Amino acid sequence: MNVHIPDCYSVDDLLVFGDVSHGVICQGIDVSIPDQSNVEAEVLNALEGDLRTFLANIQEGERLQIQFYKDSDYHRELERFQKVTEKGDMCRFSRRNRIERYERYAERMAEGRLIQSNLRLYISSRIHAPKFKGGLSRRAHYERTVSAYKQSFDQRIQVGDQLLKSYGGGMKAMDGLGHLQELCRYFGPSASKLYLAEEILSDPTTLDYWRYQQCPSRLSWA
Repeated sequence: MNVHIPDCYSVDDLLVFGDVSHGVICQGIDVSIPDQSNVEAEVLNALEGDLRTFLANIQEGERLQIQFYKDSDYHRELERFQKVTEKGDMCRFSRRNRIERYERYAERMAEGRLIQSNLRLYISSRIHAPKFKGGLSRRAHYERTVSAYKQSFDQRIQVGDQLLKSYGGGMKAMDGLGHLQELCRYFGPSASKLYLAEEILSDPTTLDYWRYQQCPSRLSWA
């Protein structure tokens, strides 16, 4: 069986696979749900009902992909914590304890013993763009098409975010950087620990590496 994976483009913080006129457009969603292992059954039933409400907003012709995985990637959180320690105004006791905590957690992360759970949702839809008939520039015509899909995705995310807030969770639309982080982690889990998405965006040679060495399809980030 011959399977062709289309090129992927980041357009206005959405993923577009194939041609923008008739390809597939996708929005990634970062979902946070606190641990529910010790809550009452009524709360779990209410959470299930709210998740069903969110799923009921998936429109005809759309697809929902669910990704759940565990990793030990606290790099950004620990670096942000360490920068506050280095530049913050605090006593020597507090600084010493923060440095000790940073080193201890960094060691656990390197050994894979600092585990976190991640839940991602992806809503995708076949693009049904009106045929270009002039009046606007071709670029403006397709920008309007992408904007309409983004508005539709954002409305569903707002619904899901409001539903999960009562449980201490939420939903947030992933931007271009967030999409690139997840793609890199999916196609090259080991290399994604060496090349951060921020570095890939700022270094064209690193992006070329990901395009042709890790991913079966090409990635384009403007």
